[in-house]
Amino acid sequence: MSIRRLLLGAAAASATVMLSAPLPFVQAFNPQPDPPKLFGMVGLVRGQRIRLNATNVTGGPVGLPAGQGRVTLGFLGEKGQLLGEPLQKLLDPGSSAFLELSFDELPAAATAGRAYVRPFVLSARERHLPLDPCRVTLEVIDDETGKTTVLLAAPPARH
Repeated sequence: MSIRRLLLGAAAASATVMLSAPLPFVQAFNPQPDPPKLFGMVGLVRGQRIRLNATNVTGGPVGLPAGQGRVTLGFLGEKGQLLGEPLQKLLDPGSSAFLELSFDELPAAATAGRAYVRPFVLSARERHLPLDPCRVTLEVIDDETGKTTVLLAAPPARH
């Protein structure tokens, strides 16, 4: 047998072993969490405002262990631009916070009959809590009557 045949046979055997061996599972890791997608676009017209509410539901009768939750509430425009100043708050068990934005406060409100807003909520929990302690709702409120015309609840975030 020639050396060439011997080397070709060894190379073929090595390739077979390498291809038949299980490959380790590789997964990409993104160190930046995706922004939450709690709500889509909400339309507002003159005489309406949008209110974003967050409540820390830990402690008390719901059975979750008590703990603080940090939230950031804010609004984005149609093109993803920040509308107004976001509200950052540390919520103790049972406490709530809200942020409102009126149609008249929107930059394009003077020229358009309808404006679109996308609410966002960022939240963080203490390590000992099994779930995000904050529950979020969104309201569209009639300025003249003060009545809530739309109420949406975001599903609790899973960690």
